[in-house]
Amino acid sequence: MQQSVLQIWLGLPPALKKIISGIVVFIIFWIIAHLASIMIKRLNKHRNLHIMIIIRRLAKNILLVIGIVCALGTAGVNVSALIASLGLLGFAAGYALKDLLSNIIAGFMLMLNRTIKKGDKISVSSSEGVVDSITLRYTILKTDTQTLYIPNSTLFTNTLTVFNK
Repeated sequence: MQQSVLQIWLGLPPALKKIISGIVVFIIFWIIAHLASIMIKRLNKHRNLHIMIIIRRLAKNILLVIGIVCALGTAGVNVSALIASLGLLGFAAGYALKDLLSNIIAGFMLMLNRTIKKGDKISVSSSEGVVDSITLRYTILKTDTQTLYIPNSTLFTNTLTVFNK
């Protein structure tokens, strides 16, 4: 049986061998991405549920993109231009979305560190109110007459006063 599989493999054209090898590499990365997702899900017990879901999806998608690039390289496709394009695209997107990304990263940090929570009365940048909710982009404060949307990066770069901790 083993001999016949080896004979079949040796009888295949080189291009088909590369394609099959690329598919095998992608399947391996897909399995690794799935296992990483399961492992991150098990860490979910002691952390913020929303952040862990985002981290899980992000890790899985990054591993799948790396798997696709590796599979294409194994299949004989020249991926150097693709990698350079992905790097340039990442730089351009990061620069264009730097404010949004800084708010999202600050939102992650606020949720992970639990600096403030719903119901806390806070003051930041001449704004004061009770925390209604914390999203990835904004912290929503309620006052007697207003609803304030404070960008999360503001909470990280300015002095934050928590009155009832």
